[in-house]
Amino acid sequence: MTRRPPRSTQWRSSAASDVYKRQVLPGFKVYESVANFILIKYPIELKEALQKAFAEQSYKVKFMNEPDINTHLRITLGRPEQNRIVIDTIKEIASK
Repeated sequence: MTRRPPRSTQWRSSAASDVYKRQVLPGFKVYESVANFILIKYPIELKEALQKAFAEQSYKVKFMNEPDINTHLRITLGRPEQNRIVIDTIKEIASK
């Protein structure tokens, strides 16, 4: 039996960021990632609604406050089902 080498963090992050990119909505931009997180630019008018929705689900998402990136959020990549919940939450808020 041939054993495969373990998947690297870079492979996982690229695959996960691809999943997020395929779900991109107008006004959102998903940046390429080689880390265990992705950075997403979002419409600033959705900030409070997104923060509330993630808090209600007990998901920790970092909303950037620094100049030039205060319209971005940082999402640590999780298991596929966790990523799906995050994507669905963003889609739900964006569709309102």
